[in-house]
Amino acid sequence: MKLLLIALCLISFYAQANNKIIIGQDNRYPITEKNRTKIHDSIGLVQMLTREGNLSLCTGTIISKRHVLTAAHCLLEAGSQRYLEGYQFLPGVNHDLKRTPKTTKGIFKIIRVAAYPSYFNYSRSNNDVGIIEVDRDMPFTPLNLAEFKNDREVVLTGYPSDKTYGTQWEAHGSLNQVVSYAHSIDTFRGQSGSAIRNKSNKIVAVHSGGSDYGVVKWNLMAPMTRDIINFLNTEMK
Repeated sequence: MKLLLIALCLISFYAQANNKIIIGQDNRYPITEKNRTKIHDSIGLVQMLTREGNLSLCTGTIISKRHVLTAAHCLLEAGSQRYLEGYQFLPGVNHDLKRTPKTTKGIFKIIRVAAYPSYFNYSRSNNDVGIIEVDRDMPFTPLNLAEFKNDREVVLTGYPSDKTYGTQWEAHGSLNQVVSYAHSIDTFRGQSGSAIRNKSNKIVAVHSGGSDYGVVKWNLMAPMTRDIINFLNTEMK
């Protein structure tokens, strides 16, 4: 009963409650030349600008030649419905950007953003989906979307802020069977917006944030529903 009550609280919990959740042992590992695949070129660093001119960082995944999937809260001013200013998207970057700011994978200007409409009415993790349009075609393979079914074993790649800036880290995990919007993949700030992929490397959810109730730690996500996929497909037309 106690676990069920916590689960019900999590469903309606705000996505940005805690965005640095390590569950048990930290199982994240760096992406290197040895384990890198072409999929990692389709995952990139999202850079937005606040009103103060500061960078807001998240992770995004290419889903069309000009569109990037991320979390809705990555596109908005904290605690408001005002969009941040789009800055740039760096696909496939995987090196210390503080030491070497340039990237051979290209830098793409963000020209338009949109959040899943339900997020404005219910700022919950299961609605935390956003899309970005860039200024020109990206020369990398878009990842396919798939409606969330019973995908239990999943993987997430992103840019955690507790690691070297601009480096990709990955972790495997499972989806929670008590809360349909929860997963056990280790994450940290900066990985919001990361695509959660199934065994076929199709995107079945978007990482939103995490919740730590002491008794239990869960990371939260927005599963790919038919409505969300329709929203994304419409935005990509």
